[in-house]
Amino acid sequence: LFSAIVFADVFRAFALVVFLDHTTTYYPGTLLKAGAPIEYRGILTKGGTFHSGFLGVASFTMITWFTEGVVFFLAAILPLLGPDSGAPQFLVQATLIGWEIVAPTAFLISLIVTYVLWPFAIQGDAEHGTNNVGLLDRMGPLLAHNMNVLAVTTELTILGGLPIQFDNFAMAPLYGCAYVVFLWSMKNQWLPQLSPEKREAWGPQFIYPFMDTTLGWKT
Repeated sequence: LFSAIVFADVFRAFALVVFLDHTTTYYPGTLLKAGAPIEYRGILTKGGTFHSGFLGVASFTMITWFTEGVVFFLAAILPLLGPDSGAPQFLVQATLIGWEIVAPTAFLISLIVTYVLWPFAIQGDAEHGTNNVGLLDRMGPLLAHNMNVLAVTTELTILGGLPIQFDNFAMAPLYGCAYVVFLWSMKNQWLPQLSPEKREAWGPQFIYPFMDTTLGWKT
């Protein structure tokens, strides 16, 4: 059931979002140009493209949300195969490693969204007249930012009790580092609706203010 909810929400974000905008805002002292209009349009909606749909699922939350859905799906079907079913060992190991990634990451996401992104969005909307809070208070984001923790906690305490092997402790940090590299590679890809000249005028953009590389140690 949880996996079905996750996959449906990811499909909605990729294909069915009709009109959802994000205005970039950054911390004081930045060298980046704030106010860039990032548009999320589902691939199946009017004006939607694969690029605009991909932007809707390119956040750390959505990628982890999808990964969590895959992990829970695999964790559900592997026991059904039975101990003597000869389930591929690589699939079992991939499920365990995926779990060791999404379990701590789910809590990290909820903490950052609650104590960093929400206050920053509220302050930015008040100061700049943006509506970034509208990206956070919708049903889809609320599920992805909170239900992930509920699902992980339920799995740890009530249901399967999937193990966390400390030998794989580095997997979650490596996952986070890989996403940082991904965001760096995406710095000039968030405004596909604009002409190349206008995109160049806006310069690099990031969906998270703490990814600002111009502020040095502060971010």
